[in-house]
Amino acid sequence: MRLLIIIFIIIMILGAFVITKSMDLNLGKASDAKVLGKETFSWLKTVGNNIRGIVGLTVSQKWAPDVNKTNGTEENGEEG
Repeated sequence: MRLLIIIFIIIMILGAFVITKSMDLNLGKASDAKVLGKETFSWLKTVGNNIRGIVGLTVSQKWAPDVNKTNGTEENGEEG
């Protein structure tokens, strides 16, 4: 769990750095720091929505092989 927290913090720092550089923000100014906060949370929301979409697609997939119930073989003819 500690490793996940450390990874999350590193990703947040890198994300804030990228946002700061791409928007040419000066964090010494309160208005730019506020913009950084808004953009970072917007970015996190987008990441969360993307993860939710990926997990939703993963859960909806059929992961079990098709098994012929009469003789226990998979439908492609291989023994299972």
